[in-house]
Amino acid sequence: ALLTPQRLHAELLETSVSGARAYLPGAAHDATISRRHGTVRFGQADERWLEVLKLLIARLGRRAWIYREGRSRHLWILETSAEVVAERPSFSTSEERLTYARGYFDAEGRDSAGPVSEVLHPIRAKESCRS
Repeated sequence: ALLTPQRLHAELLETSVSGARAYLPGAAHDATISRRHGTVRFGQADERWLEVLKLLIARLGRRAWIYREGRSRHLWILETSAEVVAERPSFSTSEERLTYARGYFDAEGRDSAGPVSEVLHPIRAKESCRS
């Protein structure tokens, strides 16, 4: 299914705080973490995944901003000072561990149209695999 801004926003509204807390540190494996400045920077050629991250960060009550790096470069940056993104996570359920792993693999370049429904609705994704 195509990842439209409307669909993306609707699915993110259903995301739990614990899901966002698990997914973001996994995704941060592909980010630059500056302890000195207290920031985390994600860089992507496609802005859509950064929009997902921005909404997840907002779900935690924190802010993030997206900007284009350079005039002629095709590189978008999401930057945040939300410390939860850079924290070492601890998990209480296997579902949180799986969500962390999904964040890690999404950051490593999985198809941007695929991860949202699987990350945000892992139970539904598992059920569809059984069919």
